[in-house]
Amino acid sequence: QMEMWDITVTAKTETINWSRILTTIYLVGAFLAAGKLIGGWIRINTIRQNSIHVDHGDYTLVLTDSHHLPFSFLGSVYCSEDFYQNSRDIHQILTHEEFHVRARHSLDVIFLEILKVIFWFNPMVYLYKNELTQVHEYQADHAAYQLSSRKQYGKLLLTHMESVMTLNLANHFFNSQLKNRFKMMTKKTS
Repeated sequence: QMEMWDITVTAKTETINWSRILTTIYLVGAFLAAGKLIGGWIRINTIRQNSIHVDHGDYTLVLTDSHHLPFSFLGSVYCSEDFYQNSRDIHQILTHEEFHVRARHSLDVIFLEILKVIFWFNPMVYLYKNELTQVHEYQADHAAYQLSSRKQYGKLLLTHMESVMTLNLANHFFNSQLKNRFKMMTKKTS
């Protein structure tokens, strides 16, 4: 007796491995976001190393040679030495930045930047960061315009609308939408 065997040969078809493609896209996006975060950190540390440090008790004032408007990061307020020497509004601006330091707003920003590395594809992270930055500015504005009138502080914001240098991790004095900041300054607190 002889057995009959049916042998079927099938051609192997190439299938697209979507999970590998999506993983690669995710990792590329995460690496780019992480590179931006690390680059910002390095840039701030480079500015800090080449500057004069003045202890102000609650914060360290870092006077730099580069031309930029004041910003804060962690326990320091960074200010161009030229701007520090020549600005008549420096006290109000430093009060604004000091509030960012005391309220530890940089920790919020760093946390959100880490979330942006992990969830770079999610637009909600970017919207949340923008809204939180806006709230930080409202709070710091409130502290700064207590030193003078709201009108005078509003004029200060208008005269210094654009900064030459912006850093991703820093809290800048002039980074938020001015219209919304003016609205918040004129609202009565509840």
